Amino acid sequence: MLADLFPLFVALATAVAIYVMKERHRRRTEVIPPLPDINMEEAWDRWLAETPPPEPPPRGVLESLEAIEARAGESDRPRDAIRTAIMDATVLALHLEAIAALGESERQALLKGYTEGMDGLLRDTIRGHDAQWSALRFYARLKYDDAVPDDWFDHFLHVARPYVREKVRLARDYLLEVDESAGRFAEIYDKLLDGLRREMLKTRPKKRFPPSDLG
Repeated sequence: MLADLFPLFVALATAVAIYVMKERHRRRTEVIPPLPDINMEEAWDRWLAETPPPEPPPRGVLESLEAIEARAGESDRPRDAIRTAIMDATVLALHLEAIAALGESERQALLKGYTEGMDGLLRDTIRGHDAQWSALRFYARLKYDDAVPDDWFDHFLHVARPYVREKVRLARDYLLEVDESAGRFAEIYDKLLDGLRREMLKTRPKKRFPPSDLG
């Protein structure tokens, strides 16, 4: 009797397993904004309370974020406007981090207006852009269920970082060693970054990407 029922048990177990897998996939990919009516100031306060940065953000970051929120509200595609702002702040932070790792003379060549002894200001600017993209990402997750862990943003950051690092190295060689070929290659990395931005704007929320081999 039990032997006769065994195929039925297997079929039921298989059906349950398939259902569980489909439910997990649905919950992982379904876009359900947790707080669609949240505003930037509220998101900022939550971000500071739930995921505070190692150091307090520089003054003025919230005002910049509220200006971004206002521009996004006037856009036909507000979520994409926020995505663009996240990527803009991230790329700026990555450029400045790469430049900050260089010597003073190299910084002066690569940063207009930079003079020796401005390291503290440079670090504050990096912290400001880091706070900006991090808070924007937090806001996007709550308002649009976008920029969640392991989605387009993590892919963007993982790919953009080595692009920017190499671009800064080439720009340094072009400016300080008058290497014309380095200048041309630096422009290629600008195009790669632009292409990456466009790709991420087209990406649906919560899409998972395969691991990148870029370091």
